Amino acid sequence: MDKKKRNKGQSGILIEYRGLGTVSMDELIQALVTDIHVLRDDYNAKFTTGVRLFLPVTNEYGEHIDLRKPSGERISKFDTNHYRPICLDFEM
Repeated sequence: MDKKKRNKGQSGILIEYRGLGTVSMDELIQALVTDIHVLRDDYNAKFTTGVRLFLPVTNEYGEHIDLRKPSGERISKFDTNHYRPICLDFEM
């Protein structure tokens, strides 16, 4: 199934963090949690599916850095460590 057909009829929201500039991971966590709470509480968002988060990782000066495993191998994709067998679509 191509991307056009898969996304047809779906809606979502893009949250921009570019205006924050270079921030620590702790500050990003706070921004994400705050925004998700606002979406839930003020906009009645209850569930989500297929979420992807792209983080351009930098040093404190905004210069790009590569993430590496302890073995030295570069990584560009990270599967979540958060697994919940009680999610609504686990039987699919």
